[in-house]
Amino acid sequence: MAKILLIEDQRFISQIFTIVLKSAGHVVIPASTAAAGASLFQSEQPDVVLTDVALPDGCGLALMRKIRETHTVPFVVFTAGGSNADGDYLAQAREGGAIAAFQKPVAPDALLAAVDQALKRVA
Repeated sequence: MAKILLIEDQRFISQIFTIVLKSAGHVVIPASTAAAGASLFQSEQPDVVLTDVALPDGCGLALMRKIRETHTVPFVVFTAGGSNADGDYLAQAREGGAIAAFQKPVAPDALLAAVDQALKRVA
């Protein structure tokens, strides 16, 4: 069982991911904004962070970079799509050190496999 910080602003997706993760025995700490995610990361010290790229108050990739400056926690990143001036979001996530990067919708087995892979890196 792992403690997972899930940063996703779309309530339905957050609920689905939470059900999938809890069914595998994980503890899920939900956040819907980058600021809430950053705060919960500090207070909860999760084993893995799952984050959306596009959040109402910022970018999940920027949050990942900031946290990874001082912590080695693994990240799994997902997005509904798109890119910015620097290129494709999923490629940026992988280049930034994400264990996995997915285009939504994410299949439950793929999500769990990514979390398992992330936990193996922690162990």
